[in-house]
This record gives sequence, C-alpha cells and structure tokens, in this order.
Amino acid sequence: MPSEPDIRLIELKNAQPEHEDFQAKHELLLIIVAAVIFIAGLIFQRQLEQTPYHVAEYLVFMTIYLLTGWNVLWSAIRNIVQRPGV
Repeated sequence: MPSEPDIRLIELKNAQPEHEDFQAKHELLLIIVAAVIFIAGLIFQRQLEQTPYHVAEYLVFMTIYLLTGWNVLWSAIRNIVQRPGV
C-alpha cells in the first residue's frame, strides 16, 4: 500500500514488453556498430588523415557521432524549432 493517499496503483494487463525488448536490442546493435566503426577508425586513422582535407576521417567519425547521438540531436532540433519566440 502506498503511503500517499492520492496515489493509485494501476495494473497494466496489456503491457507490450516486446516493443521495449526490440528498442533495447536496436540500441545495443547501434552501440556495437558504432564501436566497430570507431575501432576501425582508430586503427586506420593515419590512412584516413591522408585523404584530401581529412574527408574520410570526418566521414568515419561523424557517422559514429550520428549513430550514437541521433536521438539527442533530433530532440534538440525539435526543441529549437518549437521554442516560442526568444
């Protein structure tokens, strides 16, 4: 029994743990892919630096950044766009 009188506990009968499980697996897969690309980027960093303007290096590490930080970036963009006049 909760100690707060205004709190009511509700039992969820139609909870969908499969969706949460899929989301967790999806995030884990993104982290693994990003880690593999990151390690490859570190191993081949000298070769990546030798491309004109370091383009290959930027592509590899920006890909990792976007894979791992997309949710935060998208949330920030939405908040900036939706923010009322400053």
